[in-house]
Amino acid sequence: MTNLLIGSSNVNRHYRLADFQGVRKYEVVKCTQASGFKVYLDNIDNKKKSVLVSVIENFIVDAVGADVINPEALIDESIKDYLSTILAAAVRLPGTRFGLVMPLQRPAVAWYQEKLPSITNFIEDGIRAMVSDRNINNVMSIACVSAASQQFEPDQIHLTKSSAKTFLEVTLGLAETFFNAPFVDLTEQGEIIDSGDAEHIARLEDRLDRLERTMRMQMDTNVANDLMFARVREETDAGSNKAKEDRIVINGLTSAKPLPEEQKPRIEALKEIVGDIFKSIIPNFGGKIVYLSQGKNASSPLPMVEVKLDRTDFAIEMRRAFADKKKKNQLGGGTGHAVHVQQCEPRNAHKGGHHEGDRTKNHKPRRGCVCGGLHIKTNDAHQEGGRRRFGEAVKVLLLHRFCVQIWQHA
Repeated sequence: MTNLLIGSSNVNRHYRLADFQGVRKYEVVKCTQASGFKVYLDNIDNKKKSVLVSVIENFIVDAVGADVINPEALIDESIKDYLSTILAAAVRLPGTRFGLVMPLQRPAVAWYQEKLPSITNFIEDGIRAMVSDRNINNVMSIACVSAASQQFEPDQIHLTKSSAKTFLEVTLGLAETFFNAPFVDLTEQGEIIDSGDAEHIARLEDRLDRLERTMRMQMDTNVANDLMFARVREETDAGSNKAKEDRIVINGLTSAKPLPEEQKPRIEALKEIVGDIFKSIIPNFGGKIVYLSQGKNASSPLPMVEVKLDRTDFAIEMRRAFADKKKKNQLGGGTGHAVHVQQCEPRNAHKGGHHEGDRTKNHKPRRGCVCGGLHIKTNDAHQEGGRRRFGEAVKVLLLHRFCVQIWQHA
């Protein structure tokens, strides 16, 4: 008995037996056209123990072709032909199991991306109809890897090497659970027997036990997948934060003079304001502002800004100095700026104080704050928040698994 993996180039290019241990070995067949797929499935024999198919996105895109205005009818026809081919093979080979992987994304095709959720639902509904209407118990849908894990090469069709490996690991793991589960025939006609028939009770308990084992295996797989994706997300966030260690986000800036309307003079004026703030925290600060970005807040009179320094160690030095002065309550005062991270100081806490360059006849501090307040948010805080959220997610998942284990031994 052999196992068959039918896939497009995303499967054929990246599946290697040595890379995927702990799951069954597959013979790989590259198939990208619906006509060839039908011919191949019509001719496989009962020596195939399990068949895993991941190619439907190719069939749909080819079927629609240039008719991107109203592709719905062609999409439906393509999916129905695909499911009919699977159904015929499943009926002809009741001892062979068929796992149908839900379609991948294809960013290069705009209409396909837009209709992907409805396409996936249509396929899943068709598989459920096979089970309920035709009593087919050897066909199952295999969930596709999450969209966040699907990264594509520049052609926006083929997965990158690392993303393809993740896709195959998740797909083969889910398929293994289905292929290893025992066949359960729930369509058997019941027998009218005495309630004390021990043999009938034993058969019923055996069937229920097999159902429970299958469900537990699926729950364990789901928990493992959740943990894996949480870890991937944490590593992605950590990498992103690491790349931005040389940046500091500042908001709550104030100035007595209106900022220039033109973008370049406006940026230079903001750099000067931020430079004065840095010097108020570290008088001999040696860092230089490489660039200053207003982001999506350019319409605000004094927007939140993101500052990139010339060296990472200067940014770290500024963050540490800020934290140290905040801890010692040395922010604000004679510098002309009150530095806050969470809450602004009350107005009456301001002792003497506006910078001479900011003092005008009509100048008043913003309500509830000394000169508006300066807020510095660092990527260290974001990274710590990410770790905290990840830890909380792991606690919830482990608690869920612990409850499942208690239920299993009940």
